[in-house]
Amino acid sequence: MSWRQVEKVINDFFQIPVTQSAITQKALKAAEQGKIGELAQKIKAELAQAEIIHTDDTGWKVGGSDHFLMTFCNENVVYYQIERHHRAVEVAQVIDPSFQGIVVVDGFSSYQPQSFDSVPQQRCLAHRQRNLTGLADRKSGKGKWFANYTKDLFRQAMEARDLNFAGHWTAEEFRTEGIALKQKLDHHLRPRSLSDPDNQKMLNSLWKQNQKGQLLRFRDNPKLEPTNNRAERALRPGVKARKVSQCSKNQRGAQSRAAITSATV
Repeated sequence: MSWRQVEKVINDFFQIPVTQSAITQKALKAAEQGKIGELAQKIKAELAQAEIIHTDDTGWKVGGSDHFLMTFCNENVVYYQIERHHRAVEVAQVIDPSFQGIVVVDGFSSYQPQSFDSVPQQRCLAHRQRNLTGLADRKSGKGKWFANYTKDLFRQAMEARDLNFAGHWTAEEFRTEGIALKQKLDHHLRPRSLSDPDNQKMLNSLWKQNQKGQLLRFRDNPKLEPTNNRAERALRPGVKARKVSQCSKNQRGAQSRAAITSATV
């Protein structure tokens, strides 16, 4: 709900005379000096020591200007950050380049600078699948083969993970299947010249990611998910808030919004 609707609910249902301004000031104080702000900082510190972090972003407005609402989360906690830019320097406020865990990302350029080369990543295979679907849709005949075959390999990898997670395979069966699938993917994504320039560009990109272990890293860690769906779900409260409000009036309000959402989601 918007702050104006909150004011109406409190007045109508609880008969407490309160104004929108009073609610806003109380929220700002709680986020900046109270336990809500303290809890948000504890969540941020916990993520810095986490084994896995999922991260994603969506649009936000601060004073009418375009900003980014970023989320950093795992199965236990969620932390939000609203900034004017979404660069490596903003990411480093939560995920330090010396981070020892694994980061699950969709492939945004902020996670590709040299400063993050030492941070293990799992690229979201759902995003890779969508990119490959779009590529195949633009092609005809044999031009579709590269994208469709790559999609099929990714599908097999995710299905194998699901079967193993559900207990349908033994550890040895999963390991054997994984070795065979990795060999297929390595061979398929080997450096070579393709006749279609779009297919060549996709091959070059996926080869680099595969060389860094960013495509099938989830097969070596049962806790690691092959997609970034967790972070996308974590963004939903912010997306809903954006639809019923004009986002944030200023940076102070944006930071308070991020802290309150981190502490209450």
